Amino acid sequence: MMTFFNRLGESFIAKMILGILALSMIAFWGLGGLTNTRSSDNTAIQVGTHKVTIEQLMRRFDQERQNMMGMMGGQYLSPQKAFEMGLAAQVAQQEITRIINTEIQEDLGLAASNASVQKYVERHPAFADALGKFDKNLFYAYLGKMRMNETQLARELQDQLATQHLTNSIQAIAYSPDALARLVYQYQAEKRDITALIVEAKNISLTEKPTEEALKEIYEAYTEDFIAPEYRTVNIIQITPEAMADKIVIAEQDLMAAFNAQKETMIVPEKRALDQMRFDDEAAAKKALAGLSASNFRQTAQRLLQQSDEQTDFGFVSKDELLEELATPVFSAQKGDIVGPIQSPMGWHIMLVRDIQAATQPSDKEIKEKIRAQLVAEQTYDTMYEMVKKAEDILGGGDTLDRVSTQLGLKLQTLTNVDITGQTKAGAPISDELNNKEMMQNLFTLKKGEITPIFENGTGYIVAEVVDIIPVAVKPLESVKPELIRLWTETKQADRLADIKTALLERTQKGAGLEAQSVFGNFRLIHKNDATRSDFGNLPIEALNVMFSQKVGAEHAMATDIPRGAVITVVNKVTVPEIQQDSLEIEDFKKEIAQMISSELSLDTTAEYARQLGVTVNDSVIEQAFSVYMKNSE
Repeated sequence: MMTFFNRLGESFIAKMILGILALSMIAFWGLGGLTNTRSSDNTAIQVGTHKVTIEQLMRRFDQERQNMMGMMGGQYLSPQKAFEMGLAAQVAQQEITRIINTEIQEDLGLAASNASVQKYVERHPAFADALGKFDKNLFYAYLGKMRMNETQLARELQDQLATQHLTNSIQAIAYSPDALARLVYQYQAEKRDITALIVEAKNISLTEKPTEEALKEIYEAYTEDFIAPEYRTVNIIQITPEAMADKIVIAEQDLMAAFNAQKETMIVPEKRALDQMRFDDEAAAKKALAGLSASNFRQTAQRLLQQSDEQTDFGFVSKDELLEELATPVFSAQKGDIVGPIQSPMGWHIMLVRDIQAATQPSDKEIKEKIRAQLVAEQTYDTMYEMVKKAEDILGGGDTLDRVSTQLGLKLQTLTNVDITGQTKAGAPISDELNNKEMMQNLFTLKKGEITPIFENGTGYIVAEVVDIIPVAVKPLESVKPELIRLWTETKQADRLADIKTALLERTQKGAGLEAQSVFGNFRLIHKNDATRSDFGNLPIEALNVMFSQKVGAEHAMATDIPRGAVITVVNKVTVPEIQQDSLEIEDFKKEIAQMISSELSLDTTAEYARQLGVTVNDSVIEQAFSVYMKNSE
């Protein structure tokens, strides 16, 4: 049985419920900590007394799918593909989280006022111009990018601000013990002046050269490193959605049925070109109405609000794109009418209806072509699954991939001399779409003429046949001589490195300065003053614990191994911060710790509400509704 909520089981709310409340796991849906039931009604999810019907869940699923298509530049995203991407689980998670947050807000009286929402928007730096003033153009550009209208943003901000009230309330009682804060602060803020001498094996010069006998010894000792991999020439067939599109024919009656069902939804709604002035309070808005007309609206906006024409121009919008408080009055007005003042979560609005663009509908031909493309996309996966079954039947009868290609009209591709990793004999990688790891591993267990199973490959399927085999072979010594010389050199340098590290450490501890010793070899000298555990400059991270544990002075020098090298460190000075009773640094640090504590308490509060409310997922209802998208998800 498929696990519809695999991704939801790994989400924030599920982890929170699992980790803090330790509720039982649910095997069927994979939704940690939530009760799993089968129900005869149409309830998909229930949180306390709040119910989400399967119709609501499906509608939210389709809304999110449409939003994703918008973010993809209008590219069509089929329900099947959206489901496989985990969109259904994401929508369910959002609904559960929304209901729990709503319960918390109502129970604790955490509703955010219209004024707080308005101030939040006006003061947000994302919507401010170079002078720090609220910029309407930036604001609406953000709404366009997020595919939201003012109503959606206002409601979302009200929820966020209400939740923030909870965090702030908890933070008010969260505190950091003074002694703990001081200890942690001193540990993190401790500073050290450090000198380090870094020796890298690659920079150690060798006077001797490798003999033929030495290279032969390495060749024999590392024979397994000089084996040419097994190569295979293979035939490959891909069964992809793109390849299926040309094979799908939409019956005229199906096209007409979809056309009749969707024609009305293709209407482009009426839009209105608006100008807007927005005020913080009602009195200012009413005062602006004195002498206001369509002809002087923009001049008045410039005089009262210092708005440019571009900032006053609200653009063409449909009724659904307006705040609900504005939608009906604006769309009940005539061209040239001034509407307002009207209050919304964003402030007090005065709107001018500059122009009206009547609703329009594409031609029947345009609608049919769009619907045809959608139907083809939706049938692509069904056609692909049928093609896979036909291919399996042909292969089950003992035929080759060439026969599959001929009978089903699928493209046959040949890859010459590739290894198990997908590299050609020349060292070039094959394309990612053909380099299916599971298939390649299976392919290299087969004999010549044998065929792999059909494997899933992203959004499609792939199958391969062994045409020829070049077995594993040891490379001749002469062909790998450069590699042998490299191995010999690295071995000698590593041996010298150990001796040099020991000698440098001994001399440093006896009083020889690192600066003086650095000139006798190709070593790298580093000075770092005021190094901390979080800011240690170019000093090797491998030596961090050593540097902050060793004593001051050259006699306490220490050596640490680093990748292909070593570092000798000397601590010249240690500065432990002195904390005054009224130190601003320690007070800020205590606040940071308190914030972390308050965040944990907020999670505990939310988890406790989830436990008390009870969260139920009706798997049978959801399974039945989404069964059309589950064909290949088990």
